Amino acid sequence: MAQITAAMVKQLRDKSGAGMMDCKKALVENDGDFDKAMTILRERGAAIAGKRSGRATKEGLAQIWISDDCHVGAIADLNCETDFVARNDDFKNLAAKLAAFAGTQECCCDFSSKVVEDGKTVNDLVQEIMGKIGENMSCPRAAVLRSPDGYIASYSHTNNKISALVELAPVSAELAAKDEFKAFARDLAVQAVACGPLCLSPAEMPAKRIEEEKEVYRAQALNEGTKEAFVDRVVEGRLKKFYAESCLLDQVFLKDPNGKQSVRDFIAEKAKAFGVADLAVKQFVRIEVGAELDNEEEDK
Repeated sequence: MAQITAAMVKQLRDKSGAGMMDCKKALVENDGDFDKAMTILRERGAAIAGKRSGRATKEGLAQIWISDDCHVGAIADLNCETDFVARNDDFKNLAAKLAAFAGTQECCCDFSSKVVEDGKTVNDLVQEIMGKIGENMSCPRAAVLRSPDGYIASYSHTNNKISALVELAPVSAELAAKDEFKAFARDLAVQAVACGPLCLSPAEMPAKRIEEEKEVYRAQALNEGTKEAFVDRVVEGRLKKFYAESCLLDQVFLKDPNGKQSVRDFIAEKAKAFGVADLAVKQFVRIEVGAELDNEEEDK
């Protein structure tokens, strides 16, 4: 039987991330064969992951990655069972790795099955760390925004539990380097995180959602005793309020001291100050840890 040295155990631990005793046991069982021991550890990790797969994962990190030129931004949503594990260095390192990987993709649909390195998929990497840490984990979604002629602003809140990216364009390199512009762009990302818009503008609101809202408002109006002739007017008024709450550009700008200026007007005001008449928010993405996944997020 091969002698199992401390150096061999350390090498396997560094490679697998498993505990020292697990590594030693795997080496002993496989007569010091490093590759076989590694395979055994991966299989055991997958088995442990399978047993834990039914547990709820409502904690974690919505980790952001931004390219140096701010033309690309990505968010990876890595979930776990407890906030304690979300603060674990191995967990945080994996979240950062997956966010950086998302930034290399054209689309993050079916993200968990994408190959990251050495033939391992996102799901494989998640299962490996599950076996090491001992909690159920998942990476249900990721998103990437690209803006060749623009700027990707970002903001994370509540220990990276809610994160957002906002694309502004057109933005020159000269403008992007100005502190005033960076603060302006960050304010828009803060708005997206804090106010939870569903879409950019009323034109992008799904028709099905609009019809659902109208049906609710119509029923409310009739239940309140509104005459049939005035119901449509009431519905339109409440729909307008819905847009003001749910569409980023129609929301009241969070930092407006008077609580009246819309985000759309705030952008127009700043665009004029920056001398870029056609500066606009092109798109945004917001990810909240533990929130349900919708179909649109799968396509980002």
